[in-house]
Amino acid sequence: MDRADYRPDCTPSRSAPAKWINALGISDASPVLIDTHKERLITQLVNLTRRLRSARVIADNPTFGRAHDCLSSSYWGEHKYAHAIHEMETGAKLEGDKKYADFAAALNAGFRSGGWPGALRKAIEILLAQRKDGIAQLYADLGDKDHAFEWLNTAYQEHDVFLSGIRTDFQFDSLRSDPRYTELVRKIGFPQ
Repeated sequence: MDRADYRPDCTPSRSAPAKWINALGISDASPVLIDTHKERLITQLVNLTRRLRSARVIADNPTFGRAHDCLSSSYWGEHKYAHAIHEMETGAKLEGDKKYADFAAALNAGFRSGGWPGALRKAIEILLAQRKDGIAQLYADLGDKDHAFEWLNTAYQEHDVFLSGIRTDFQFDSLRSDPRYTELVRKIGFPQ
C-alpha cells in the first residue's frame, strides 16, 4: 500500500483492491479466489478508513460518543478486543445509552472472566434479553454457525436492513465457506 492507494479523505482509491490482488500474485484464472480476496481487502480497507476517521474526529472532539463507537468497531475487526471494549464503554457513557452501556459492560465482564468467547456469550445474553440486532454477528464470531444462521434467517424474514452489510461485515467471515451463507446471499439478491 502506498499513498496513491488512498484519496485525500483516507478512503481507498478504486484501483487499490485490484492493485493489491496483483501484488499478492493471484492469477486471473481463479475468479472465485479473486472475489474472496477482494471482499476481504475491501473489508480491511473499510475498517482502516473507519479507524483513521474515528481517531481524527476523537482528536477534534473527544466527547463525541459515536466516534468512539466507530473506533470500537474498527478495533473489533482487528481483534484488539480490550481496546474495542474500552472504546465501546466510552461511547456508551458519552451517549448516555443505558442499553448500549449494559452491552459494553457485559462484554467487559465476559472478557475478564472468559476471554473473547466469554465476552461474546455474555453479550449474547444481553442482546437476547433486549431483543436487539447483532445477535447473528456475535454467534458467528463465537463460531456457533447454527445459531448464527438461525438469527440471519430471522433477519431475512423480517427484512432487516443490517443484512445489506453481510458480504463485507468481518464478523461473518467464519460463515462464508458454509453453503447456507451462499444460499442466503442468493436469497437476498446480491450478485454471485
